Amino acid sequence: MGNGKMSSPNSHLLLEMLRYMRPEGSMMQTLFCEKFLEPILGPPDSSGNYILVVGPPSPRIAFMAHHDTVHHQGGLQTLHVTDGLVGLSRKSKSKSKSNCLGADCTTGVWLILHMIANDVPGRYVIHAGEECGAIGANALMNDPEAYWIENTDVAIEFDRFGMDSIITHQCCRRTASDEFANSLSKILGMGHRIDTGGIFTDSEVYAEVIPECTNLSVGYIGHHSSNETQDIDYAIELANALVDADWSQIVVARDPKVVEYEGWDDPYDLRTGTGSRHDMGLVYLVEDNPEGIAELLENIGWTDVEVAEYLGFTVDKGRVVM
Repeated sequence: MGNGKMSSPNSHLLLEMLRYMRPEGSMMQTLFCEKFLEPILGPPDSSGNYILVVGPPSPRIAFMAHHDTVHHQGGLQTLHVTDGLVGLSRKSKSKSKSNCLGADCTTGVWLILHMIANDVPGRYVIHAGEECGAIGANALMNDPEAYWIENTDVAIEFDRFGMDSIITHQCCRRTASDEFANSLSKILGMGHRIDTGGIFTDSEVYAEVIPECTNLSVGYIGHHSSNETQDIDYAIELANALVDADWSQIVVARDPKVVEYEGWDDPYDLRTGTGSRHDMGLVYLVEDNPEGIAELLENIGWTDVEVAEYLGFTVDKGRVVM
């Protein structure tokens, strides 16, 4: 818990942060980090990660987020707030050509800044390049100087959509125990539930070393699309709960050396490229992000007709016959 002098969540700061469109490697990403992260967490490591320990050294819990977004281009976007939901304004969709809000993972970064401001003990890690294959997290896993990873019991990423999920499986593989998830739900007191349908985020990279690796709902929906929105009230409630939580009550039960899959015997592993011929991780991505996948295909030059022909659908006079 914090030092007893709790500061209130700053929703205006979250709105300011959400204006920054910052794909990995962009100037706007650099400006965002210089403005919001470096005054608090200091300079990044050689891979662009920001790491800060609050409280006693060698904390057992790491709180995680990432500072890149899936915007197609860098810049500033205009927001619109209605009934506690923030989304893109029509101006941003047309003039700045913004393709998403970027609450993934701006809200996670904001939550971390709030926890640090309230002296919640832990190791705070804000990764680079999650949207490009977990560049920062993989660099840390391959860094012999990152000794803290082996001394960490829990990795909690603030990067999940919705308002009630505690992820126990990522890429079809168990990364957190049910016992852990239930204990986290209890100390937060917000009615979160076990969710086995996680896709991928930075915490998955550490699952072979850190026993409990999860992803927690931060209140956005429609991620990776122009219709993405963030529930401000939920974000504020979660921020307060994270500060008030008794983190000593977290249960650690999973053995990271034991591999357990959900639903089938030979799933595809996104990090190693091994497993069954069909990439079930991609299947889940398509199911959860249809608009984002459509935009991706369009950006790399595929048309609906070409996709339909590839899938074996009938095309008549340039139109897909469904």
